[in-house]
Amino acid sequence: MDELPSSILAEILLKIDNTKDMNSAALVCKRFHSVDGDQRGSLRVGCGLHPAIEALNLLCMRFPHLKSIEIAYPGWTPSHGNQLDDQGLLLLPTLSPSLETLTLNFCSFITDSGLSHLSSFKHLRSLQLNFAPSISSNGLLTLVVGCKNLSKLHLSRCMKLRSSEWLDYLGKFGVLEDLTVKNCKAIFEHDIMKLGSGLRRLRRLDLEIDSNYRDRNNRHGRNSVNSPSSCEAMEEIRLKNCELLDGEGLSLLLPSCGSLKKLAINKCFGLMDSHLIAMALKSVSLKELELVCCHDFSDEGLRLVNALPCLETLTLRECSGITDNGLLSLIGPGPKKLLNLTVEDCPQISLQAIAAVRSASYSRDLYF
Repeated sequence: MDELPSSILAEILLKIDNTKDMNSAALVCKRFHSVDGDQRGSLRVGCGLHPAIEALNLLCMRFPHLKSIEIAYPGWTPSHGNQLDDQGLLLLPTLSPSLETLTLNFCSFITDSGLSHLSSFKHLRSLQLNFAPSISSNGLLTLVVGCKNLSKLHLSRCMKLRSSEWLDYLGKFGVLEDLTVKNCKAIFEHDIMKLGSGLRRLRRLDLEIDSNYRDRNNRHGRNSVNSPSSCEAMEEIRLKNCELLDGEGLSLLLPSCGSLKKLAINKCFGLMDSHLIAMALKSVSLKELELVCCHDFSDEGLRLVNALPCLETLTLRECSGITDNGLLSLIGPGPKKLLNLTVEDCPQISLQAIAAVRSASYSRDLYF
């Protein structure tokens, strides 16, 4: 082992994918410890980070080439010691200048000031904020202006966040390709449309509205935002608790996604056959379709969706508008390309229709 080149030793240690095993290997000798420190690319810390700033400082010094850091405090209580705060984030760009991915989970003590410290990251491509109650739109705007290469942004339960300028900026000047917004109570469907021409660059959109905060009477500004003429880069869309109103917002977005491969719609108000029919005529690459609680979706829409040339996976849950005729259309004439079919809690589908589909046995996986 003493004659083994460090580059080969590093390749061997990279084959260890279990964190505990990697830590154990680093304790074998000083050489193993040094090589492990140089090649370690990701780090996940949380309640055991105590005292937080000093411990993070030592870890980043040991692992100088980190590309990904996750700071997570699920189940945190004061007995765990102080969380990492704004002062800790002030040091992070200096400690890990090559950082590309940063995830902050349940970091309750990080504010806009701390987020602004991250704006000096020149290589940051991915940011995920899960339950960041003290972060507002001002801090997020400062970050997206500074991080020119940010292509992935995931926001979940950021309750002080508003749409305002940060979405406008990303749409005009950003390079965003992957956007997730879940249960941020002041952000709705029409806000996402503020990306404007930036929607043309998006490859993935995951939008979940917190229905507890929805005000159906407040539709100010929806009609003033136009959909881009084309969203050819979009490959995956997931929508939950959203409104799909004719001629507005997301209903204009679906038919413009010609490269769409995955679509999941869950409890979306206003989804009609016409929306999916328009999408089906354009999205010839669609492989996976999941519809949950889509009560206005009927047999007519299902027949056309089934005609999609690349569709492989179809999931129908609590779709009360689908009847035996619609389900049986899946085993009609034509090429049998569907590999995975799931049907659950659709009250108008009988056991006889399910038995007929089972007997066709053209699908690899059937779930009823």
